[in-house]
Amino acid sequence: MGEEDTELEARLEAQDVFEPPESFVEQANVADPGVYEEFEENWPDCWEGAAEMLDWETEYDQTFDGSNPPFFEWFTGGELNASANCLDRHLDERGDEAAIE
Repeated sequence: MGEEDTELEARLEAQDVFEPPESFVEQANVADPGVYEEFEENWPDCWEGAAEMLDWETEYDQTFDGSNPPFFEWFTGGELNASANCLDRHLDERGDEAAIE
């Protein structure tokens, strides 16, 4: 490998914020800008609202356990199936659509 092969080139301009495409924003589960205020004022219990959007196999006991830093635990005692939440629960309404395009 020659020296010219090891040179790296940055192709992205440095940015602090990357705005999502409008098509993504339109289908988002959380589109209310007030969510930022909710998360600042009600941390960490604000995550309960997000947890309600999921199907749990076993309900969680506690949203956040910070008793053993830095080994924090979220949704202690809860169990969920990621595949079921991402795919299976949508089959009745969207089973004839491609999961990934």
